[in-house]
Amino acid sequence: MAIAAAVAAFSVMVADYLLEYMAMPSLPVGSFGILETGMLGISFARLSASVNICGFAIPFYLLGFYAIYRELSLTKPGFAKAYLAMTGFGIMTASLIHGVIVYIAITYNQLMDAGQAELAISVAESLYSSSLLIFWAHYFLTWIIPQVMLIVLILRKKTVYGRAAALFNPFTFLIIGSAMKLAFPELLQPLYVGSINRGNVALFLMAAWYAKHKEISLK
Repeated sequence: MAIAAAVAAFSVMVADYLLEYMAMPSLPVGSFGILETGMLGISFARLSASVNICGFAIPFYLLGFYAIYRELSLTKPGFAKAYLAMTGFGIMTASLIHGVIVYIAITYNQLMDAGQAELAISVAESLYSSSLLIFWAHYFLTWIIPQVMLIVLILRKKTVYGRAAALFNPFTFLIIGSAMKLAFPELLQPLYVGSINRGNVALFLMAAWYAKHKEISLK
């Protein structure tokens, strides 16, 4: 199950590259910082492929999170249920979040191409501000709160996972990726784009390895 989720996460990581990888230097535009000058070089075909890949791949994350839930329920059944509930919420909202970002980029690019710079920024930022609540709820309830709690429990040896498993986590990859972007945005762009889903690939592969190891030990 977790292997299928890892393949899906790799697909979504590719979708992140299609959406976010842009020509450098790229300067922020507008009030929120979600718009950048480099976005103008991203084609409609790339954006369309990105949103469709996510729509097909993200539901398979449930297989990976359920595999982790099963292992967590052996030692921390209460947290296991909370973890599955929060990550399940994330699966249901992830395609919406990715879609909104894609449609912001499409709107911005097409209005800029039409010579409507002020309108492009205004409409794009209106789309973003209208979805801020679900945007931040998604990130906190999926990639921050449950993942930080999982890391803490792993480090305290409250799960079946060894302490090294704490590294194989989307939150860990998010922090490292954010630091890379702040320090060297141009040089390290190939490494920090898609950092959360690179972390999901690692998380699901880790879950698959533990499940396989457990299966072998029971034989």
